[in-house]
Amino acid sequence: MNPLQIILYFFFKKLAFIFSYVPRKASCFFGRFLGWLAFHFLRERKNITIDNLKKAFPEKDYKWCCSTAKKIFENYGLNLMKFLRFASNPLSCRLETHGMERLSGSSPKIMLGCHLGNW
Repeated sequence: MNPLQIILYFFFKKLAFIFSYVPRKASCFFGRFLGWLAFHFLRERKNITIDNLKKAFPEKDYKWCCSTAKKIFENYGLNLMKFLRFASNPLSCRLETHGMERLSGSSPKIMLGCHLGNW
């Protein structure tokens, strides 16, 4: 790993630690705010996103493309905060399991799970 990667690793590790103590609603708000900032200050990325939306949805007008691009950036910020909270507070800390003893034995089993966000 090069020095920049090491610095970024520790930076995000500390950021994850900090956001693990921030209430979920506050971190979600902050994540959306980061996305909003990125939308307004990363103009090249914003323009690429809008152009891609225009190509993917030629029937939609420019206003719709801008609005959707803004929501995409806000969603990226929200996902960043969720990832940072997840990285410092594993899912196993927030799950309750019941009946795990029934999984032992040789008979076939069916397990059900749910999809959580992007992971």
